Amino acid sequence: MIPWQDMILNAANSKEKSKYYSLNDLALNRLKECRTNSSGTIPFKIVRLKLCRNFSINKKECMRLLNYFEAIGKIEFVVQKGVKIIDN
Repeated sequence: MIPWQDMILNAANSKEKSKYYSLNDLALNRLKECRTNSSGTIPFKIVRLKLCRNFSINKKECMRLLNYFEAIGKIEFVVQKGVKIIDN
């Protein structure tokens, strides 16, 4: 792992509350607002619509953001379906 990635992951996993509200927190809150299906999964189409429209990003950047959320343990991917938010 690249050193700066390790620093980001450590900061994201720290128990200390920050007085600042990051764009990542805002993006995760936007995901939590999305409608889920019966299994608690948010379909990729809805995820992309919500994140791409709210943050003016393209599909590639959206996937990078979702991969980041998966790396820090906030979401998990459901194969061919979408994402599931993990409650911590």
